[in-house]
Amino acid sequence: MIFKEIAWHEGHYADCNIFISGGYTMKAHLANKYSTEQVDKGGYDYVMLQDQSIQPTLNGTADDYGAAEQMTKMVNRVRASSPSANVCLEITWGRKFGNNNFGKKYEHLIAKYPQFYADYDAMQNRLIEVVTAEAEQNNAKITPVGYAWQIVMHERPDINLYHTDNHHQSYAGSYLSAAVAYL
Repeated sequence: MIFKEIAWHEGHYADCNIFISGGYTMKAHLANKYSTEQVDKGGYDYVMLQDQSIQPTLNGTADDYGAAEQMTKMVNRVRASSPSANVCLEITWGRKFGNNNFGKKYEHLIAKYPQFYADYDAMQNRLIEVVTAEAEQNNAKITPVGYAWQIVMHERPDINLYHTDNHHQSYAGSYLSAAVAYL
């Protein structure tokens, strides 16, 4: 809704479809009937894709779950039904302290890959590196949300971009993400 409001305020009509489910990987989206129906109906000008936040950080490691391959499958599916669409891969934001709130499923990764999760900047830099490479591989654009978060985190630490879990977005974080996506 924030994205639509920004677009409308700037004089652009935005008809948006969205499917979000916490913790969803691109593999889960490809297996989900609603996600694939939304993609397959086609006719989109822009399609913004975001993988689950941990998945891209593991690309090229021993714990790689195939996130890059799944993203490529989704991009190809989008292009099959919306050949002229601008496909944008979102560079998400790192977790506030890098290694917080992983849950039991992923907590072993903190010790195994400290270079990716030591702090916010380590995780953010890894996300920027990997998602940029995925976009290049898929001839897609990037939505540089993570870049914007990094700037705000360093230049305006008084603005809290995080919800109380230090991972998800606060309203300010949602607004920043929507503004970057719109631009």
